[in-house]
Amino acid sequence: MRAQLLWVYLVAGIGRWLPSVALEMSRTYRQYTCVARAFPHLRAHELIEATAQLEEFRLRPGERMRPELDRWYIVTRGTGSLVRRGPGGHDILLRVLAPGQVWRGVGTLCADSSLEGLAVPADAA
Repeated sequence: MRAQLLWVYLVAGIGRWLPSVALEMSRTYRQYTCVARAFPHLRAHELIEATAQLEEFRLRPGERMRPELDRWYIVTRGTGSLVRRGPGGHDILLRVLAPGQVWRGVGTLCADSSLEGLAVPADAA
């Protein structure tokens, strides 16, 4: 009877733990594939190292982010405008970014919709 009770506790513990592990594995795989598409020249071990150094970011519509020069950025969801300040103080559109597009530290990112992305250190990519 005691052995059966231990099995019940074990199965219940694994049952609570397994969904979170599956969710984390899924998230890591999505990040890995985003980096692989953005940097197709990287070998498998370089992709793994780059994925380990990723930072996620999220912006609400209208929010702005000034990128760092030592990082590559990948848009994973949503759209944004890459802008810079013009001589009169108005924004000059450099380009519109959609999922899968990559840029590096030029201008300011303004979220047109809810935007999610990944920041990859330049030395990793």
